[in-house]
Amino acid sequence: MEVRRQYLEFLLLLLVFPAASWKYVYVSYSLNWNAARLYCTTNYTDLAPVSNEHDQAFLINFTGYYWIGLMRNTENRKMWEWSGGAELSKTFWDLGEPNGFYIGEEVVVIHSGFWHDIGPSQSCTFFCYKVHAIRQRKTWYEALDYCRQNHQDLASVASETEMMLIGKELRKGLSSQNIWIGLQFLDNKWLWMDGQTFNYESWGPNPKLTCPNIDQACGAVRVNGKVQILRVLPKDKHESTLDSAASSTLADQHGNSGKYVYERLRLNWLQAQTYCRTNHTDLASIDSLYDLSLIPELRPNIGSWSWIGLEKTSESKSGWKWSGGTDMSLEKQFWAVGEPNNANNVEDKGGIWNAYANSFWVDAQGTSLSAFFCYKVNAIREKKTWYEALDYCRENHKDLASVASETEMMHIQRELEKQLSRFNVWIGLQFLAGEWVWVDGQPFRYEFWGSKAFVQLLTNRVERYKWRE
Repeated sequence: MEVRRQYLEFLLLLLVFPAASWKYVYVSYSLNWNAARLYCTTNYTDLAPVSNEHDQAFLINFTGYYWIGLMRNTENRKMWEWSGGAELSKTFWDLGEPNGFYIGEEVVVIHSGFWHDIGPSQSCTFFCYKVHAIRQRKTWYEALDYCRQNHQDLASVASETEMMLIGKELRKGLSSQNIWIGLQFLDNKWLWMDGQTFNYESWGPNPKLTCPNIDQACGAVRVNGKVQILRVLPKDKHESTLDSAASSTLADQHGNSGKYVYERLRLNWLQAQTYCRTNHTDLASIDSLYDLSLIPELRPNIGSWSWIGLEKTSESKSGWKWSGGTDMSLEKQFWAVGEPNNANNVEDKGGIWNAYANSFWVDAQGTSLSAFFCYKVNAIREKKTWYEALDYCRENHKDLASVASETEMMHIQRELEKQLSRFNVWIGLQFLAGEWVWVDGQPFRYEFWGSKAFVQLLTNRVERYKWRE
């Protein structure tokens, strides 16, 4: 199916509880179970289900007693089911529960992540589950950007219960429309964009689908509660001005600092490299104090590490190279104390430790799962003067691109080879007060001039991947 301009409604889970899991809404009213459920079905979707360990890990932080949507099956008292429909797929009973200690313990509260059966007449605060269907026609990538900018992420569907709740929400107003969800085919497997484990599937009568082209990002849409695969092409690339494109995501969600994009999806190193090359340009090379200073802007998970494009090689004097193909410099290294230590003789890839004030490189085993940083270049194919290009990039993205290293130069070459061929492309280099400066403020330490450098004030381009004025 041709979907270059394939527009579908799309589904997202609305972020309505600050610093919380995006699908839960905490309600501070103290109500009995039936009144709590009525409140949730009236104002949101239903009382909250707990679908997997991901949900439980979030709720374990709440030490009170809160209603969730779990109740006894009226026909078989030994069985439990969710108020939204479907039987349990995972259980998180506390020790000795359910005990039916009092007559009529037909419903469930959650306490510090674990379940207790109690009577429905007691009063508790509670969690609702919220699905928000956005009736706007967008491509899958546009929907992803919209959700990350305005809410949290395109929806993941973690269980049969969530599938039924989503169906319930769609029947309210969207009928049989196709709906984008946050499912992408990458590295020969399906992944949820929000990083949840892919352990629930609902492909309908057909066998599990694979992407028609493993090199192409593929989105999944949900049709009347089933999943149908559609081939999704990348965002249309604008051309002829080179800028360090900002991702459409806010810094407090999937952060961007201009040239870097922080992705919270947990992948191994090779999967992260594939993801970055498919959706951005490559895994990030972070090899200067200026680059390290950008990390806090991206708001990564503090006290953890994330993949960057550093891998071990025997062909480099430093023993390491960047994903873009260049050797790691012997002069500029930013290893944490005691790193690289090659623990257990298996740590062959590089990551960056996300501290509160400082960030440093660490080595790690390439099969480990972690969030990661991508490097992003966007080539804009519009003819503009240098000043017009500068204004455009600052208004629509971050800034005209700087080229801070040989690795970034190679990334840019690769991006230009994809789409621009022989066109000259503006970069953010300006001659001021007798010296060259990058307009984004980073130090001018790397140069790549062509054989003919005729100095003409304020005109700067890349031609054949070498700089000319």
